[in-house]
Amino acid sequence: MNSKFKVLEWLLFLILATSFASLLASRPIPSIDNPSDTGRYVHYLHQYCNDYIDEQNEDKELSFKLFYSFSIGACGTQLDWLFLFQVAMLLPLFFLLFSKWRNGTFLWACAIMFSMFGLELMTNAMRQCFGTLLFFGAIANLRKNKFFAFVFAALAVVAHNSTLTYSPLLLWLLNFNFPKKALKLVILLIFLIGGFFYELFYNEMIDFINVAMDVSKFYGTIYVNELSLSFILYITLPLYWIYVVRYFRDKEYITNEENKSIIFSSILLFLCYLFFPAITYRYAIFAVVLQLFLVTRSERQGVISACYVLIPLLAHLFFMFFMSNNYQVLIYG
Repeated sequence: MNSKFKVLEWLLFLILATSFASLLASRPIPSIDNPSDTGRYVHYLHQYCNDYIDEQNEDKELSFKLFYSFSIGACGTQLDWLFLFQVAMLLPLFFLLFSKWRNGTFLWACAIMFSMFGLELMTNAMRQCFGTLLFFGAIANLRKNKFFAFVFAALAVVAHNSTLTYSPLLLWLLNFNFPKKALKLVILLIFLIGGFFYELFYNEMIDFINVAMDVSKFYGTIYVNELSLSFILYITLPLYWIYVVRYFRDKEYITNEENKSIIFSSILLFLCYLFFPAITYRYAIFAVVLQLFLVTRSERQGVISACYVLIPLLAHLFFMFFMSNNYQVLIYG
């Protein structure tokens, strides 16, 4: 791909993303009681800004501190629009900063930005979007600079707990292997330490399990519409469609990262639905976006392949618009 054309596509995507983010930032802000998280995030922003000015933010959760720390501009201007714009721009930054711009990258990036996954991250799952950006920064630096990769990964875990679950994937992508003797020793130590803590903290572990069950029920009330098996299958289908398109059109260019990612995501989604079905929706969003992002880091991505993904994802989004009233909040607040 000609370097000038690559820069032109990058700039075109930047302009398109900026325009789309500006449009999303102009939406009405719902109340804090609305199922959409937008109203609550804006409300917490106002609290953070006041605490930041008064230097009294010790009571804030660390992940929220990190998330709102990049919104000082919105605090200074007291513009909710600027905050919503900054949040919406996080997703385009996945590709602008960390993708390898090849023939087709523009369309692959648009495929996520104009999908239900991109829309969810840009307008609702804001901290998850921030954590995902940091996690992708870790992936982009795995081969170049392991120190920066570690820093990005650590910040990603602080930003959102979904990235903590995916952190073992980073070691797998790095081909991090223990020697066999060391691995046996580690497994033995895990069992010994686990048995010790089981005996010592049995009551505390029971309390922790009970709390985890209460948390699962809490999220179940929030995502009650996202708990059905049919809905989970509907939002995970694009994950496998992306891989199928790559397999049949660009099989020889599929990277090890893409192969490992779909295996890891499949196992994680199965276990998540089995034990914590209420949050499977969030992990499915992460899995789809991750799989597509890894495509944009391959040496050959393909314009036609991107179209095979872009068009179905648009149809997938429009179907959700017609079948769900969750998106009315973007228009009516």
